[in-house]
Amino acid sequence: MNKYFIDYPQERIEEGVNNYQCQFCKVSTLTINGLLENHLPECEYRKQKESN
Repeated sequence: MNKYFIDYPQERIEEGVNNYQCQFCKVSTLTINGLLENHLPECEYRKQKESN
């Protein structure tokens, strides 16, 4: 897959720092880098996108 996915729910990792993570699998958005395969395999967001 070469599509970028940035519509997943995010939450701030720590207050005062502009660093976020996926609300479901808790992987940093910097690690995810818009790629679905960078979410954990058990991530609800990833599973939903893969099933569509």
